Amino acid sequence: MKLPDNSLGVSDAVQWHECPKLFYQNMKRHTLGHDVFQIQGISYPLAYGNALHAAALAVVNDPEIYIDDAVDLGWSEYSHHLEPKHHAELKKDVQIVIDRTREASSLELVASEQDMSVPLFLGRDEDEEIRALDEEHVWYSYRFKIDALYRMKSNPTHYVIRDFKSTRRPIFQSDVDEMIQFTAYDYAVRELFPDCTDVTIWWDGVKQGEIFSSRTDTDRIRFVEWLRSTIVAILNTPDAQVATTPKMNQWCAYCPLLDSCEVVQYATTLALSTIAKQTGRIEVGDLPEQHVKQYQESKNAEKVLKAYNEKVKRFLMEAPGVYAGRSYTPIDVRTKEWKARDVVNIVGDHVIDELAKVAKRTVTPYLEDPQYAPDLMAKAIPSGYRKLLDREVKE
Repeated sequence: MKLPDNSLGVSDAVQWHECPKLFYQNMKRHTLGHDVFQIQGISYPLAYGNALHAAALAVVNDPEIYIDDAVDLGWSEYSHHLEPKHHAELKKDVQIVIDRTREASSLELVASEQDMSVPLFLGRDEDEEIRALDEEHVWYSYRFKIDALYRMKSNPTHYVIRDFKSTRRPIFQSDVDEMIQFTAYDYAVRELFPDCTDVTIWWDGVKQGEIFSSRTDTDRIRFVEWLRSTIVAILNTPDAQVATTPKMNQWCAYCPLLDSCEVVQYATTLALSTIAKQTGRIEVGDLPEQHVKQYQESKNAEKVLKAYNEKVKRFLMEAPGVYAGRSYTPIDVRTKEWKARDVVNIVGDHVIDELAKVAKRTVTPYLEDPQYAPDLMAKAIPSGYRKLLDREVKE
């Protein structure tokens, strides 16, 4: 398969391993100018993340921007995928981005969301000269965009990579340390800026906190070797094979290609096989490892079927009628959302007062304990990284 513009990004490389079929569809955005997710629609978490990302970039480029202006930039493009309640949430998160950006006064902005690329070493020729060419003498490169790239004012050779994340699930230091995305950024910055001597990775989790990380020479070498082999594998695979090779994975339930993907049929077959095995209608002679592998596949299949059923259910709700010999009529049943005032009215003020007293007696000892001081999280940040953002580094 030929790579558009003879280049590959790290997200595309990861997606190649997750599902070649989705990889093939998404690569069309470089040749046809559209994204498969934009055509088929996107989930609200992705839309919210994109809205926050757009607003955050506006803040990065102008730290003194009015918060309403920054929010409007993100909201105007993605609001049709969101609900009214998300507007207040977005404004709150943008304020966090503004505060953190203004606190990092020791940093100088180098670039934000700028298309960059570095040539990739693919081997050596017959004379052992370094080359970055394939057998057709075509150059290949690794392309990337960094949300915000800074360098220290007191030490211009020290670069800081800032990446905004709106994820709600807990993220830990080990997660950031192992993210291949940041290894790719670290490698690229060192390649593009010869004066670079140090790189700090700033994982800016707007809903969770900040995590700082770094990479080693070994990390960078392993990344380049993996990316090189991945590009070679893609180039050696025919287009037709890539386009028709789906692979079930943990993201299938959220895929825009789910409605027409072969994994739905595979998931159904797998579910039937599982039922047959559980009822004893077939012999079970596999090794435990194979059972565990099938369990993992079954969990992914469950997600696929659930997402597929939801899509069909929405269709039946929006277009009721007779299908496959059955009549479908939607029933609108709304669940009441209880407010705090409703609960007080039901149980009475005296019950709430008693609960408050119990809570105070239970929680107060912990609040007065020094180990639960407000700066607990700040102390947990790896030593030295926070200083890079709060003040100038002393010579």
